[in-house]
Amino acid sequence: MRFIMLTVLLDMVAIGLIIPVLPALVGSFTSNQTEQAEAYRLVTLAFGAANFVCSPLLGALSDRFGRRPVLLIGMTGLAISFFTTALATALWMLIAVRVLSGAMQANAAVANAYAADVSSPEDRAKNFGLLGAMFGLGFMLGPVLGGLLGAIDIHLPFFVAGSLAIINGLYGYFVLPESLPADKRSTFNWAKASPLSAFKALNALEGLGPLVAILALSGLAQFTLHTTWVLYTQMKFGWGPLENGQLTCVFVDHGLLRLNEGDMVMDMFAGRLHAKVIRVDASELFLGALAGVTDPEKKRKIIGGLFVDVFKAEADKLKAGTGGHKGATFLAQGTIYPDVVESGGTKTKKATTIKSHHNVGGLPEQLGLKLLEPLRELFKDEVRELGVALGLPADMVYRHPFPGPGLGVRILGDIKPEYVKLLQRADAIFIEELRAAKDATGKSWYDLTSQAFTVFLPVKSVGVMGDGRTYDYVVALRAVQTSDFMTADWAELPYSLLKKVSGRIINEVRGINRVTYDIGADHRPTFAERRGRRLEARRAPTPDRCTGRATVRLVEPRPRRRSFDCRARPLGAPALGGGAAARSPA
Repeated sequence: MRFIMLTVLLDMVAIGLIIPVLPALVGSFTSNQTEQAEAYRLVTLAFGAANFVCSPLLGALSDRFGRRPVLLIGMTGLAISFFTTALATALWMLIAVRVLSGAMQANAAVANAYAADVSSPEDRAKNFGLLGAMFGLGFMLGPVLGGLLGAIDIHLPFFVAGSLAIINGLYGYFVLPESLPADKRSTFNWAKASPLSAFKALNALEGLGPLVAILALSGLAQFTLHTTWVLYTQMKFGWGPLENGQLTCVFVDHGLLRLNEGDMVMDMFAGRLHAKVIRVDASELFLGALAGVTDPEKKRKIIGGLFVDVFKAEADKLKAGTGGHKGATFLAQGTIYPDVVESGGTKTKKATTIKSHHNVGGLPEQLGLKLLEPLRELFKDEVRELGVALGLPADMVYRHPFPGPGLGVRILGDIKPEYVKLLQRADAIFIEELRAAKDATGKSWYDLTSQAFTVFLPVKSVGVMGDGRTYDYVVALRAVQTSDFMTADWAELPYSLLKKVSGRIINEVRGINRVTYDIGADHRPTFAERRGRRLEARRAPTPDRCTGRATVRLVEPRPRRRSFDCRARPLGAPALGGGAAARSPA
């Protein structure tokens, strides 16, 4: 199986190489964008039609002569088509060569047949999944390499793709074994080799009709994007092969993220989504600038300003490191409509400013970048619907929102590195227990709440651990439920869950000896807007989330401990077995 996996990977890399540069090559034979679009349509149609006609033909030939010789012929034909494409001097030559390329790329059907031959019934689904992964990996690596090479010369990716196809053919010739024994081969029949006969055969298999329809629609959606994306970005934004083949994400780590969240971001985007991510550790810069600042709005302004500065420095590095290419051109931001509302940035200019968002209000001119905000007009629930439709991981789509300034606005008052560490550990315990706790239906309380977090309060309280007195900090837990993320009410978490969370925080986080739960409602202005329709209604000022509200103090009682290294238990906890006495806070 590993032989055919490597064969498919090399095949897909070679095909993906030409995606960012093919429209530019077509454009070299036309005089304007209209002619280019029409010519590109013909080139794409030639490839697709040849692939459609030849897939069952190559399949039938592989049933007669074996999989290996047909695969080798396909690899050789692809190599010839790539080299000929690079050397084409007229549009008609390019269209003719794409017919050959489409016909030879039809050996993907033979690769699937090969995988079926070498797979046992119990391993067949797994092996087809691995084969699909190779298709995806090849289509991921190919455009990136093609974009880099195309920035040098638009013909270069075709020569490299042809070379890869030759390497693939040599590998297949010397290493790839035959999967279909001679005694299992069938006679060649032209009736079986036509697309219409393939449809008839599928129709005869009960239950496969809906599956074929789904696969056809899925393929239509995928290849529509592949064939139009590069042309669209070229005409709309002036992108060249490099931009279309390469996306660079800049992750500014300001040191105010949740526990281990920086590593989780890298795992999600670089590890699972295979994006190119530059991680910038700017924690010392941000914490130094925030020292002594207590006003939350000033914190937001400082964090937003520093973010722009750090990003600009990284963008300048990208521009300087692209071999004379113009480098970074766009800044893509995940701004959503509630950000605009809270920053007072609605088109009607009637919304009052609740809090500043660094991603609202445009970019400083010195950045020299164009702004892309595809989600700016969507509410959070609409963004999640889009994420599901795009097939993004569920834990990314339904992850609780986290503010851009991070823990900087969840530490009330002055921000110190030790406060950040205490809050990170307490918040991690809260989120962990929310994920672990289930309601009667089996759904976790993390999924049942819309947002949950811990707030560090700039006050200390007296507590006791064993026979020792403690004087440590207080944190507030906050969990809300909402449908639109514009208004919210506190979540009625079970007492047993709150008891466990508070007990773990007090026991495990040295420096915190009291836990409260915030039960205030969040009355933000109510907005109704869906796809261009806006209605602004009555507004009410937003009270502070952690002051001026009724709170329920929660403590975890536990037996008196004799060790001097134990944590403090807040005073005022009820007595529990072991002789611990309940006292009033001093």
